[in-house]
Amino acid sequence: MEADLREIPLFSGQSDELLDKIRQLARRKRYEKGEAVTWQGDPCRAAYFILEGKVEIFKIAPGGREQIISRLAAGEGFNIVPACLAEANNPANTRAITDTELLVLRKEDFASLLKSNASFSFRVLQYVSGRLQFMTEMVETLSLYSVRQRLAKFLVDQADAETGLESWTQGDIARRVGTVREVVARTLKEFEREGLISIERNRIKLMDRKMLEDVIEKSG
Repeated sequence: MEADLREIPLFSGQSDELLDKIRQLARRKRYEKGEAVTWQGDPCRAAYFILEGKVEIFKIAPGGREQIISRLAAGEGFNIVPACLAEANNPANTRAITDTELLVLRKEDFASLLKSNASFSFRVLQYVSGRLQFMTEMVETLSLYSVRQRLAKFLVDQADAETGLESWTQGDIARRVGTVREVVARTLKEFEREGLISIERNRIKLMDRKMLEDVIEKSG
């Protein structure tokens, strides 16, 4: 398990002693594509780290509409904040979007590791701070940007992301940028006509990143 642990950013650079403790305390669990990992509102039982595969974090509105928060790939972790709190519920739903293997640390064991290792605690703080910055930017994008701007930003961001664009359907993209599939399809066609992207066999390729970045910066 050691090689896998060192590939997880939160664990890389940590002492052999800490890795040994994690190896003793953690368990591996496999999830099939589409299988739920956590449900929003359920008591938090563990922190999770992705060894293999991808997961999707999402919320469900009262009317049943989904909002994708993020997609995470191997090496990343989730459910970390509630696992640090004495009493907390899962903040969102999580499901595997490919066959996935997770490293699962019970919240009691995770908290114990934080208390006993300052270096690990600081690394977790850095990771959580990065996720907080991501969430802040997401709220700003959803509340202040037009759909055209949000879609342009999504395309640029995903081009640089570990998860990439390949696995996103137009329906997925709509659930991510806070609109409906028809609007996404229409706006993508506009981008294609303008030479900003190309769409071939439902695969999106950025053709003019600079112009997409200009779309993001334009108001309205």
